[in-house]
Amino acid sequence: DMNTHIAAATEEQSTVAAEVSRNIEKINQISGETAQSAAQTEQNSQKLTALAEDLKIMVKQFDESF
Repeated sequence: DMNTHIAAATEEQSTVAAEVSRNIEKINQISGETAQSAAQTEQNSQKLTALAEDLKIMVKQFDESF
């Protein structure tokens, strides 16, 4: 009957809504992890840039000493 169909559709909608909610939570978590990784990558890049500058200075000093 119609009530049974409505109840089944309501249950299905509830299941789909819960799955969508879980997926949104996963997306939110992954987005946060991606932001943290990007920040770490930026820090590492800055460190590498500083090391490259230090190495450049050392090589220049070495060349000038000969």
